[in-house]
Amino acid sequence: MNHAPHRIDDRIVEDVAVAAKVAEVRAPFNEGFTANTHVNPFSGTYLNGPLNAVVGTTDVALHRSNYSHEDMPAVIEGSSHDLIADAMRWWAKSDLATVRGFRYGTHVAPGNITRNDLFHFAPIGPRVGKASRVTLNQIRNQIDNSSLPYSAAIRVM
Repeated sequence: MNHAPHRIDDRIVEDVAVAAKVAEVRAPFNEGFTANTHVNPFSGTYLNGPLNAVVGTTDVALHRSNYSHEDMPAVIEGSSHDLIADAMRWWAKSDLATVRGFRYGTHVAPGNITRNDLFHFAPIGPRVGKASRVTLNQIRNQIDNSSLPYSAAIRVM
């Protein structure tokens, strides 16, 4: 088997037909969208505003795409994960937050962050759990088990 890693960037030409279909499907969720009318069937969470609404800004690129030899290997951490964990820590007023985001990721250049960007970071609308006291052993087990398949992690914990 032969393969080569590729960086997805602006050199790739947009497929006009695919872009038109995406715009058609997204249109009802942009301008004129009424908050809390669309529920995620997997998590029970609601979309609370248009996807294209600006919800924040960033001074650094947000991503999870570095190769394992780079300074911040994406298999371990990414700037998008730092954003999500920091937001959870802020919301929960906690000292620690973890993200089991193996599949999460997109690229956001420095500048505006849209609600759509957030859904690319966490497409399934996971809920945030909050605990008042956690032992060091529980934290270690959570980190150790995060690399296991979901069904195995449930059995181990």
